[in-house]
Amino acid sequence: MGTVKKVSVSLSAELDAMMAEAVQAGTYNSASEVVREALRDWQHKQEMRALALENMRRAYVDGKESGTPKAVSAASMLRDLKAEARPRG
Repeated sequence: MGTVKKVSVSLSAELDAMMAEAVQAGTYNSASEVVREALRDWQHKQEMRALALENMRRAYVDGKESGTPKAVSAASMLRDLKAEARPRG
């Protein structure tokens, strides 16, 4: 884990009770473990959000660079999708 820094965190009574219950149930060994896992989950969520944003930006740029848009009916688009899927099985 490397260097450990102690911090103070204020929690609502509800969050404190949830954390205490998780420790009491043996799901976690300590309140610190609960907080560390919550922070890892938050970090993962932030990374996924950044990745999704980058994918949207890339799709936007790809769309802009693909040329002038053309009107397509839902029926013709569905027909084309079915035709593409047929060879793959």
